[in-house]
Amino acid sequence: MKNITRTCFLALFSFFVWISPEVRAEGVDSIPILKELAEKATLPKIRAVYLIRLSDKLSRQNPAEAVVYGKEAWQLARQLDDPLLTFKCLISIGYDYNYLGQFDSALFFAKKTHDIDLGDDSLKYLIRLYNLLGSSYSNKINSDSAEYFWDLALKYAIVTQDSVSIPALWGNLGTLASNKGHFQIAFDYMLKTLDYYEKNGKLVQTAIILNNIGQLNQSMGDHQRAIEYTLRAIEINTKLNNLFHLSQNYGNLGISYHELNQNDLAMEYYQKSLKLARENNFLIDQARALSNLGSVYLDQENYIEAMQYFQESLQLCREYGFFYGIMSNLNYIGEIHLNQQEYRKAIGYFEEALEMATLYNETVVVSDSFSKLSQAFEKLGDYQQSLTFYKKFTAITDSLDQLANINHIEEMQTRYESEKKELENNQLRVENSTKARIIKIQRITVIAFIIIVLLMWALIFLIFKSREKISKANQHLNELYEKISKQNQQLEETNATKDKLFSIVAHDLRSPFNALLGHLQILMEDFDTFSDDEKKAILEALYIQSNNTFSLLENLLQWAMAQRGQIEYWPKMNEISDLVNAEVDFLASRAMKKNIQIVNSIPHGIEIWADPAHFKICIRNIVNNSIKFTEHGGKITLEAIRENSSVKISITDTGIGMDDQTLKGIFLPKKSSTRGTDNEMGSGLGLLLVNEFIMMNKAEISVSSNPGKGSTFVLTFPTGNQA
Repeated sequence: MKNITRTCFLALFSFFVWISPEVRAEGVDSIPILKELAEKATLPKIRAVYLIRLSDKLSRQNPAEAVVYGKEAWQLARQLDDPLLTFKCLISIGYDYNYLGQFDSALFFAKKTHDIDLGDDSLKYLIRLYNLLGSSYSNKINSDSAEYFWDLALKYAIVTQDSVSIPALWGNLGTLASNKGHFQIAFDYMLKTLDYYEKNGKLVQTAIILNNIGQLNQSMGDHQRAIEYTLRAIEINTKLNNLFHLSQNYGNLGISYHELNQNDLAMEYYQKSLKLARENNFLIDQARALSNLGSVYLDQENYIEAMQYFQESLQLCREYGFFYGIMSNLNYIGEIHLNQQEYRKAIGYFEEALEMATLYNETVVVSDSFSKLSQAFEKLGDYQQSLTFYKKFTAITDSLDQLANINHIEEMQTRYESEKKELENNQLRVENSTKARIIKIQRITVIAFIIIVLLMWALIFLIFKSREKISKANQHLNELYEKISKQNQQLEETNATKDKLFSIVAHDLRSPFNALLGHLQILMEDFDTFSDDEKKAILEALYIQSNNTFSLLENLLQWAMAQRGQIEYWPKMNEISDLVNAEVDFLASRAMKKNIQIVNSIPHGIEIWADPAHFKICIRNIVNNSIKFTEHGGKITLEAIRENSSVKISITDTGIGMDDQTLKGIFLPKKSSTRGTDNEMGSGLGLLLVNEFIMMNKAEISVSSNPGKGSTFVLTFPTGNQA
């Protein structure tokens, strides 16, 4: 039973490679940085997001600590009364308990999500929930429930076309089939998964499935082939520098060499796994590697070395609650005492393992403990107790065998019923085909007669309908002609508008370039006659004129690209306060020249769905427009509020305002640009660009203004993808 114990301890470190936590706090992978960000976060929701990310990142390395962060995030989510955030917290905690090996706790938190309403997006979240339930039941050796939930998750993944989850669930179902001894089914799933990942260039997932196919070969006793697959996984993970999976690969490779009695190679790869695990704080892999090293020394009857490794592994497992590892190491240590004829000590360890296995309903470990206790009491001469445990061992073994037979019979019955149904369908198809031929022969004469009559009537009908068709065709041609005429008219208007705008731009570009050239000529010709202050004044004028000309050219380029359909549109969720600050800083020098105060009152934490580059161009042009038409000493204020599924951003100035006629044509091409309060020039393209990008981002813009009282621009952006 030693190999069975080692396999049970192994399952904890290989099966969960299929669990794929949601990406939160995207772009941050460092645990110390995440801890610092969580500590500094002032908004409860932001802190909860970082805590969930920490819980996910620590699941493999330190699941006990991961649970602490997950539960703190859960408490914040409940205070915020945020259903989706609460759901994510519960699932994250469930996965943490799975890594701890506390599968009942994992199921407890998974089931607490049942009453949470996730709305229209529920399917994509239910996939992760059902994957968690399947993993938990699989590790509790409840294959039927595991298969039910994984099948359900796969069904939803197919409905939502989730290309990430579908092959992962194939792999899960393949592992489940392997655990049930259905190796052909397991290979079908896993090879299909491998083919998918290789064709799509998914190297990380390819390495994972290669590792799992290697383990499947281990289960079948084909360790040479298991080594080949595991070495392929190692080659990929080495290139990717994927240290966590590489540590697992080394451990699995060591197991195959151990089973082949190549203990030197087994020790080499166990040590490699242990080294990686210690350097990177992979706690579960540390416990696993230590236990595997101890098993080699146990086989070599080097009990002192074996005991040291088992004790160290046991201590680590107790500290972090790896209960599979606790049971495995207890039985290993008990086996050492049994071999050293310290039967009472051996019984103590076997009984502790049995008590824990019974608590967690781990039938295989219970069976192993019964067998070892029977051996120990036999050595003590207590044959009554030995017989009692042997009977329990036999009974539980028979029940497992019976379960296997029942599953086999059910499988055979299903196959038989399927084949029988197929035969019945084939027979029915033959009978239907014969009847169809008879009916066809009977109807041929009638059909031929009907066809002749119909053809005659059709000819007569066509004669009467020909004129009507010609009339309709002429009408259709007239409609097409009118449509083409309208399109030509629209095209001519569009070209006229473009010609008009380019004429404006050419005129407006000539003036600033003349000014630039004039200043430069003065500076070059009379450079030595100017004082430093005069030179500085000329350079400042050159800088301001160059900056304005650059803005004009930039707007021209953006407008031209928009007219040609070359503007890229990459929307995402944006926290807008920092984006607005960047544009305010960019325009600060222009505002200072007129002693205008720009106040950004937009709080942190407000997010919109938009292309960030488009959003910044809109803010820049509107604020620049406000600076242009605001007197010296004026003020520009930016504010934002949430309203249902949108965010309203207002930009208010104390400028000269606009009358109704100006307001009506504010977003239309103009023959000339209105000069600003300091006689500033413009092209009239700025607000045209704003309107173009607002429509492209499925947002809205409105303007209110009164002459002499300033203007307010209101931009309304969605808070989520509107596609």
